[in-house]
Order: sequence, then C-alpha cells, then structure tokens
Amino acid sequence: MVVVRVVVESELGTVVATFPEKGARPSNRHVERFAWQERGDVTCLVAWDNEVPIGYVFLRWPGGQGGLTEQARKLRCVEVGDLFVAAQARGRGVGRKIMETAEALATERGHRLIGLEVTVSNPNNDIARGLYQALGYCDSGLGSFVSGYTYWDSAGNPQRDEELHCYLVKKL
Repeated sequence: MVVVRVVVESELGTVVATFPEKGARPSNRHVERFAWQERGDVTCLVAWDNEVPIGYVFLRWPGGQGGLTEQARKLRCVEVGDLFVAAQARGRGVGRKIMETAEALATERGHRLIGLEVTVSNPNNDIARGLYQALGYCDSGLGSFVSGYTYWDSAGNPQRDEELHCYLVKKL
C-alpha cells in the first residue's frame, strides 16, 4: 500500500540513498530541501511503498526562502516543485496520490491556490501534463516563459537545461 507523508529526519538517509544525484552535484537536493523544511520554507513529501521511497514532491510556501518562482509570487500561491515517480511505480496512481496529498496539506494550512510550472511541449512531460489536467489544473494566464534547472556533469561543472514552460494553477 502506498502512503505519502512528510519526510522526517530518520527517513532522510533512505530517501537520499534511493534517489542519488546524477553527475557530480555538490550536494543532494533532498538534504538541501530538508534543511529548508526545518526552517519552515518548504514541505517535502515522499511516497512510500512499504519501506521503499517511490516518489516525491516538495511544496514551496509563500513568504518562505524556498525559492518561489516569479509566477508563484505574482499569484501568491503555494508552489509544487519537482514531482517525481520512480519508473517501477509509474502507472499505479502514485503521482496522483502525491499531488492530492500536497493539495490537502496546502488546504490544511489555509491556502486557496496552488500552482506549478510545466514544460509546454516536451514529450517527456506528456503524462505529467495529463495528470495536472485530470486534477483540475488550468493555465494561469501568465503566458509562456523560459525556465529550467541546473545539473552537474561528471566533471562537477554546473550546466543549465532550459525550455519553454507555462504556469498552471488550481483553486483549492
């Protein structure tokens, strides 16, 4: 049975070991985000199949230092970041369960709008876009914009991958 819950310190090592960084990134994203969570800036959620992590997402809270995008600041919404489901768990509703848990947490904290950025045409994100549409996310009306992420190559050099995105929102 899949359970989605907020990461606690005693689980962090398992999450890091299950989702290691590719390349020579100087630190693990889950360790960084857990530190942000400890400050109250974000909340890290992990989906567990028994004792095995199979997916994750994190929520950036308005007013925190967790790196809200310009779009989230403009809309004053909670922001979903970095939804991921392990290959062996895809097609089982894990992404939906993670997103529904994130939405419930935002609602519990009194927020009424949640948002996320998603690529406009990257075929690797077709399933994610379909999930967001099925969950009721719609275009925010802010237009398209270039966004991306930094990754580190095997030599430890930071590289940037960017493409066209749009911002989706859902009223909670």
